[in-house]
Amino acid sequence: MNKPILYTITGCSHCQLAKKKLESIGMKYIEKNILHDFTSAQELMKIRGEITTPMLVFDGKITLNYCEIHSVEHVRANWCFSL
Repeated sequence: MNKPILYTITGCSHCQLAKKKLESIGMKYIEKNILHDFTSAQELMKIRGEITTPMLVFDGKITLNYCEIHSVEHVRANWCFSL
C-alpha cells in the first residue's frame, strides 16, 4: 500500500495543523502543494470533485478533510499503519 498523500497549499494554517497531527501519530505521507503544482490540483479535483485543503487521500480514493484528520481514531480506522 502506498503512502497517503496530503494535499496542501502555502499559507494554509489548517494544512500546517494537519501535518503536525499526522506527524504526532507517526504517519508517513507524501505532501503535494497544489499552489505550486497544477498537476496535483488536477489530481485532487479528479479524486474529490473539489479543491479544498488540507485533504488526505488514501489509495487514490479515500479522502479525509481537516476535521477528520484531527480525529486520530478516524485516521487509524481508515489507514493501517503501526505507531
